[in-house]
Amino acid sequence: MRSGTRIDTGKKIKYMQKNDAPKSIMQFKVVLGGIEPDIWRRILVNGEINLRTFAVSIILGMGWKNSHLHEFIIEGKHYGIMDDDAIDMLDELPMEDEIKYKIKDFSKEQLKSFVFSYDFGDGWEHDVIFEGFFELEDGVSYPLCIAGARNCPPEDCGGIGGYYDLIEKLKNPDDEEYEGLVEWLGGKYDPDFFDADVINATLKNTDAYERYGFEGDESAGDIIDDEYINCGIGTAAAGKVQKNKTTASPKKRRAGKQTTGKKPVSGSMDIWNNIQDKHKKFILESVYCVKCMDVTTIKDYTFHPEDGCLVIRGKCSKCGHEVARVLEGK
Repeated sequence: MRSGTRIDTGKKIKYMQKNDAPKSIMQFKVVLGGIEPDIWRRILVNGEINLRTFAVSIILGMGWKNSHLHEFIIEGKHYGIMDDDAIDMLDELPMEDEIKYKIKDFSKEQLKSFVFSYDFGDGWEHDVIFEGFFELEDGVSYPLCIAGARNCPPEDCGGIGGYYDLIEKLKNPDDEEYEGLVEWLGGKYDPDFFDADVINATLKNTDAYERYGFEGDESAGDIIDDEYINCGIGTAAAGKVQKNKTTASPKKRRAGKQTTGKKPVSGSMDIWNNIQDKHKKFILESVYCVKCMDVTTIKDYTFHPEDGCLVIRGKCSKCGHEVARVLEGK
């Protein structure tokens, strides 16, 4: 009896029996919550990888840039990035180190359905559903996207509310914000665009994106201009993607949200008040300092509502230079 439902990709594949081999391929369906029609992907990954690599596989498979924090929530337990700074939070924010756990360490029941969160400011939550085991195929590169629908939202668009606001404005070239939004996006955004070949071209660079996103390895800097990165920007022609133009360095890209070039959306202090306490701590400890050229913790901060955004202004805890973080309304 087959242990999952695999979409036909034109290749013959042998299905695993109930007693699955230790080294096997696992199929997951990932659905972005709160958006209709669904934005989803069906992804195959090797069960031997750890949760860190799995996180990057989901991020790139959806089309995100891997420039924000993330976490898995599996049966009430949180798994995420546990660097030296994060260890100090354990008393207030229990978090398991994602590097220490492989996907195969979890039972099928535990993986039946869980949540993957990305970008605690915008609050993107993905429902992840385990669909079955399959044999490893020679000559096939994993992770692999075998199906999906619709384009990933642009990074830093302001969450669900900001996304819908963006879509409406882009429908009307006469809108006073239209040209500014297109420039901010770095190209035309097509919400219905999806091309598995584009996604898989990016997934082949999972290792480089993992180094770039978590270790700051400068050797991964060439992925900044990777023409295959989806990032929510897609053209109508299959297999072609417009580059999301930027001159930011790898370290700056890792810092998360930019503090300029953002479109205003509705919001005020409610933006901050509606964020969970555990995520507030992450936000305050992931602010970019131009003097240190690195991510830092903001101190002596104050809140400044500005045109529907909330700006957190303060000082770098390392050098005392002025820093800021922008949060957008939903």
